[in-house]
Amino acid sequence: MASIWLAVSGSLRDIDHKIELAELRAKAADIYSAMADLKMALVDARDEIEEKDKEIERLRKSFEFKGNTIEARNMLYEARDGHPVGMPFCPRYLTVDGRFIKLTKLEKPGKPAQCPQCKSDYDRQSEFFLPQGGS
Repeated sequence: MASIWLAVSGSLRDIDHKIELAELRAKAADIYSAMADLKMALVDARDEIEEKDKEIERLRKSFEFKGNTIEARNMLYEARDGHPVGMPFCPRYLTVDGRFIKLTKLEKPGKPAQCPQCKSDYDRQSEFFLPQGGS
């Protein structure tokens, strides 16, 4: 009788061990599935980031200034025929964003100007015009 109980007990332990092993395998399968989903999400995120980077670069190129520049009175201006023309470019945008945005005149005393994008104010800015006979 004792040998039967030992055999039954051994069988029960063996069954218990097999059940634990099956549960462990099921959990491992769930983990692998979750890892595969995560990997797919990371690939999608990387692709989306690459698309955004390409769009940012395209937009930067579309905002690039195509002409020549010249420095006058400590500001950068568009250059035509070797002379500054118009209002200066916003120094903040040039330094931070690398974009050429011209300041606009404010109708106030003292010739102030303002960047239409970042709203930075600049005192006493000169506007240059083409010399007579210029193109």
